[in-house]
Amino acid sequence: MTTALNTVPSNAAETAPVSDFERIMAAVEEAANMLQATSEKSESLGELAPEVFEWMREQRLSMLIIPKDLGGYGVSPTQALTIWEKISYHQAAAGWVGFIHGGAAAMCVGYLDKAGTDILFDPDANNIICGAGAPTGVAEKVPGGYRITGRWSYGSGITFADYAHTGAILHIDGEPQYDDQGRPIVLCVHPTTEEMVNEGNWDVLGLQGTGSIDYSFKDVFCPEELAYDFGANIPIRDFGFFQIGPVGIAAMGHPAVAIALSRRIMDEAAAFARSKSNRSQMAGTSDAFWEEFARMDARVRASRAFLFETWRQVEQHIIDDTKMPTRLHTLIRMASIEVHDTAAEAAQFAYRACGGAALRDGTIQRLFREVYVAVQHLTVSPAMVRTCGRELMDAAPDKVWRMYDLADPG
Repeated sequence: MTTALNTVPSNAAETAPVSDFERIMAAVEEAANMLQATSEKSESLGELAPEVFEWMREQRLSMLIIPKDLGGYGVSPTQALTIWEKISYHQAAAGWVGFIHGGAAAMCVGYLDKAGTDILFDPDANNIICGAGAPTGVAEKVPGGYRITGRWSYGSGITFADYAHTGAILHIDGEPQYDDQGRPIVLCVHPTTEEMVNEGNWDVLGLQGTGSIDYSFKDVFCPEELAYDFGANIPIRDFGFFQIGPVGIAAMGHPAVAIALSRRIMDEAAAFARSKSNRSQMAGTSDAFWEEFARMDARVRASRAFLFETWRQVEQHIIDDTKMPTRLHTLIRMASIEVHDTAAEAAQFAYRACGGAALRDGTIQRLFREVYVAVQHLTVSPAMVRTCGRELMDAAPDKVWRMYDLADPG
C-alpha cells in the first residue's frame, strides 16, 4: 500500500500522526454502546434514530471515500469496508445507511463535472446525497437541465438527504432516447429533496431502521450540471478508483453489512451457549453442535478473507492507475455474493442452535431478520451468480461488465 490510499504501516511509530482511518475507527468504537442501544429505536422509528444520524453527520461519514481535494477522507476501499463493517456490527441499519450516503456521494465525484461537484460538495453545506438508481422515472430535457417525474423504491436513508441520487430515462419532446446499441439512455439526476414526496411503504421483515422508503418527484427541475449518463460507466476523474463503476461502489458497502451480521450473529450464538442459564435450552449441547459451530465460524472467516483479498487486488490497480480486467470485476461481485450466502447460513445456524430463545424479540431474532433482508438485494441475486459463472468459465469472451450484465465493449 502507499500513502495515496491513506494507509498506515503496521510498524508506524507511536508518535506518528493519527490517520483519518484510525480516528474514525476510534470514533466508531466510542459510539459502540450508543449504536447498539439505539438499534431497536431505529427499527421502531422506521429510520435511523436521530442521535445515530447526528453522530454520523458529525463524523462526516458520507465523505469517507470522497477525495481529499473535495474535503473528503479519501480512505482506501479496504479501510472503507472495515469502517462500514465495524459500524454494522453494532447497528446494521447505521452501517447500511452510512455506505449508501458515502457511495452515492462517491458516484457524484466520479461522474459529475466540476460545476456539479462544486454544488454538492460545498464545504459549508455538509450535504447528504442518496436515493435509488433504478430508472423508474423520466428526465425530460428542458433548457438548462431536466424536469424529473417518477416514483422510486428503496431510498435508503433518503429522509435525511439534501439531494436525491436518482435514475431516470432521458426523454426529449416526450420521447425516450436510446444509445447506438438500442438501449435506453439512463441518467443519474440529483434534484434537491425539497419537493420530494415521501411515499412511505417500508413495511419489511428487517433493516427497518434504514428507512428505505418509496419516494417520488413530479415535474421537479434538476440543473444539467447535476446529471450524468448512468450507463456510460466512464469516470471523468480518478480513473484508478472510479473504474469500478456504480455497481463496484455498491459492492464495497453491501458485503460490509453482511459480513458484520455474520460475525455478530455467530458471536451472539456463542455468548448464548456459554451462558449457564441457557445451556438447557441450547440445541447444541452435543459434540455435533461444537463441530457445526467451528465449521460455520470458518466459513464466515473465509468469506471475509475472499472479500478483502479481492479488494486488495482492486487497490493495487488504483495505486498503479491501471485498468482492471473483467475477471476482477467478476470477483468483486462474487465476493459480495459469497459473503451474503455465508451470512444466510450463519443466521440459519444461530437461529436453529438457540432454539426457542431465537423466536423471541431480541438481538438474535433481529439479526436473523436483517440478514434475510440484506440477501434479497439485486446485486447478490441468482441472476447475478449465473452471469458471474459464465464469465468465470470463459463462456463470455471479450465481454465487459455493464452494470448488472455482461455486454460488448463500447
